[in-house]
Amino acid sequence: MKAVLESARNCGCLNYSSTPEDFKDNNSSSRKFSDSVFQVSNIIGSENSFSGANNSDCAMKQSIQEENYVLPSECRFFCGDLFSLENFLREEKFDLLVIDPPWWNKYIRRRKLADQASSYSMMNNKDLAQIPIEKHLAPGALVAIWCTNSQSNINQLRDDVMPSWGLEYISTWFWVKVTKSGCTVCDFSVPPGKQPYERILFGRSPSAESSKNIKNPDENKVILSVPSAIHSHKPPLIDVLAPFVQPSPKILELFARSLLPNTTSCGLEVLKLQHEILFKSNERR
Repeated sequence: MKAVLESARNCGCLNYSSTPEDFKDNNSSSRKFSDSVFQVSNIIGSENSFSGANNSDCAMKQSIQEENYVLPSECRFFCGDLFSLENFLREEKFDLLVIDPPWWNKYIRRRKLADQASSYSMMNNKDLAQIPIEKHLAPGALVAIWCTNSQSNINQLRDDVMPSWGLEYISTWFWVKVTKSGCTVCDFSVPPGKQPYERILFGRSPSAESSKNIKNPDENKVILSVPSAIHSHKPPLIDVLAPFVQPSPKILELFARSLLPNTTSCGLEVLKLQHEILFKSNERR
């Protein structure tokens, strides 16, 4: 890991010099802004699901439930319970699926007790397996699943949930969270202690003859970035996964809290990070 961080510093990716004031401040302004986002952008599709789209080739602003949201180009979304996913997707199939389940954890339990509007529903592997993912897999589809570092959770996901969807486990990547100066956000610790990384498990559905030449993600690859101040906001994976899917893939993101171009995004809080307060306008006056 030291070699990876050193390589990133050498290419100029992590060259910020921290000061004592930075440590004292502890990103207070970012954390306050993050809290304001959860308060303002709180549309949840648990009671009344709805969908929308931007079929144009440029971003647009749209008013939804008296708040303004920014929709990227060529996107679709479904704000609702994923157990009713088939009502929106019908029999549509996808080449790349990115899944970020709301796993049970202490932070979310505390947040749910403090403020119901700023939290989301948590689930376990048994719940996850009930979502009919297998019905929306194109032949040879690649599925990327964000996962906690709990070994029991990893085992169940790899050995039970993936096979229930008709997926073969392929490999695991690691997302290492670092500061702008290139230090990990916390120390590495002995499991099951807190770690400065999260895992991405990959599975693939049975391939059609035309897609058998597409390579799989390598085992134990590391990606690193400075994490968002917004809890559990993952870096987008679509560009880095392009070599492992066919050209111009159909993309589905589940448990999404934001929208991406050329992507169908679904989840209870799919518009959470699309509120206009998170964007700067470049409209000409």
